[in-house]
Amino acid sequence: MHWPDNVAGIQDQIRSLEFLAEKGYTRYIGVSNFEASDLEEAISSTKKHEIVVDQIHYSVLYRHPEKTLLPLAIEKGITVQAYTPIERGRVNTIDLLKEIGEKYGKTPVQVALNYLISRPRVVAIPKSERVERIREFIGAMGWRLSSSDIELIEKSLI
Repeated sequence: MHWPDNVAGIQDQIRSLEFLAEKGYTRYIGVSNFEASDLEEAISSTKKHEIVVDQIHYSVLYRHPEKTLLPLAIEKGITVQAYTPIERGRVNTIDLLKEIGEKYGKTPVQVALNYLISRPRVVAIPKSERVERIREFIGAMGWRLSSSDIELIEKSLI
């Protein structure tokens, strides 16, 4: 489900997705753009299958999901798939991310992505069609920001 549908109702939509899974048309149930309350309703509507992912807007510049959705997803074992994680390149303009990146030999994009994937159950899905950008994205993996740098981002980028 790409968006919660208030007309059809989340419960009916989840039952339809479970029907598709029962028939073998899909292996998993995923949702997109569900806030914590929507996700709780979807979880309580399942009977046989689990919701495995919620794809949401999440970045160092849009951290609203950290308040209620991310803790719920972690508790329930649901993966959060962060779309628009580099805010169409806007993270490159953030001085703090530049400064932190210099400490690690990383770009602001790599710092922004690493911030997200350092969270439990979070994966980021940046978009690019250019090979050099995809290589840059790969450089966000295989290392971790220090807890003090994560805290600095949390306190500074509100």
